[in-house]
Amino acid sequence: MSEFMLTDVATAWPGTCAGCGGTKGPFLNTHRNLGGNHVYWCPNCSRKDARARGYLKGDRLDELSNAAAAVHERDVEIASLRDQLTLAGAEAAELKRQLRERSDEIKDVKAHAARLETEIRRAAENTLAAVTG
Repeated sequence: MSEFMLTDVATAWPGTCAGCGGTKGPFLNTHRNLGGNHVYWCPNCSRKDARARGYLKGDRLDELSNAAAAVHERDVEIASLRDQLTLAGAEAAELKRQLRERSDEIKDVKAHAARLETEIRRAAENTLAAVTG
C-alpha cells in the first residue's frame, strides 16, 4: 500500500478531485482507484475533510492552509529558478567554449600577421638593397 503524496497535477484518469471535480492542485494522490477513476483530493476538499473530522478548527486551519499554499508556491518558484540556473549554466559553458574558440582564432590571426610582417620586412629590405645596391 503506497503512502499518500502531494502532486501538482492529477495525471491519472479522470485528472480531477474526487470530492469536487476541481482541477487546481496541489492534489493529495491516494494511489487508489474507485470505479476506474483515480482518487485525488484537492486542497479545498482536504480542508473540508479536516474540519469535518475535527482535526483543525476554522482560523487555525485557514492559517495552516495559507502557509502550506505559500510553501507550495515557493517550492514551484525554487524549481523554476533551479531550471533557469541549469539553463544559465549551460549557456555560460557554451559562451566559454565560444570564447576559447575565438581566442584561438585571434592567436592564429596574430601569428599570421607576424609572418606577413616578417615577409613584408624582408621584401622591403631586399627592394632597398636592390635599389641602393
